[in-house]
Amino acid sequence: MYDLSGVFELDALTGLPPGATVLVADTDGADTTSWLYDAVQQGLEAGEGAVVVSTEEPAEAVLDRLDGARDEPQSVCVVECQGTERSSRMRGDGVFVYSVPSPDDLTGIGLGLSACFDRLEAAGYESGRIGFVSLSSILGATGDQATFKFAHVVSSRLGSAGYLGLFGLAQPHGLESRRILSEAAELTVELKHTPTGTAGRIWQQQTESEWHPLAGSKR
Repeated sequence: MYDLSGVFELDALTGLPPGATVLVADTDGADTTSWLYDAVQQGLEAGEGAVVVSTEEPAEAVLDRLDGARDEPQSVCVVECQGTERSSRMRGDGVFVYSVPSPDDLTGIGLGLSACFDRLEAAGYESGRIGFVSLSSILGATGDQATFKFAHVVSSRLGSAGYLGLFGLAQPHGLESRRILSEAAELTVELKHTPTGTAGRIWQQQTESEWHPLAGSKR
């Protein structure tokens, strides 16, 4: 089971089963990216594997955010959308990187995820967290329906791998986009700015929980 309550401080995020997916959505410019990295780092500190799909930053920028990449580089894999073609490489420090040309290469991202799963399995990791930073670039490039289908396929693969999935929406999107993408996840966490920091709540199709103040991201 996975526990995200130490990051988001919301009771609904305790006891998440392997294969669960959580959509983390920005509603007004709140920084979802730092929260996703916190959740991935928490898993690394617990001895889990990690895959980060970065649609805007190169692998080097991803690794700068993750302390676990320095401590246990074999536990971290990155899929970056910064290459000129689909390719893979092993960095000198032992981190596996798969590159695709752009965020709309959904097939390439899927191939990269499979390669990362194989890499982590070979390294002995039976649990891990997958962070998509973020779906916003994919959404902008392919639209709601294509992004939903992609997230749904990824969610089904997480179930067979036994991993936890975290999908970030790093920009405010309309309610319809959030509604469509939330159908590919078990839970949706919404974030917003407040005068004292960031607040979060669980959002579902017909119900909304109360907003709760969050202690703040460490990234």
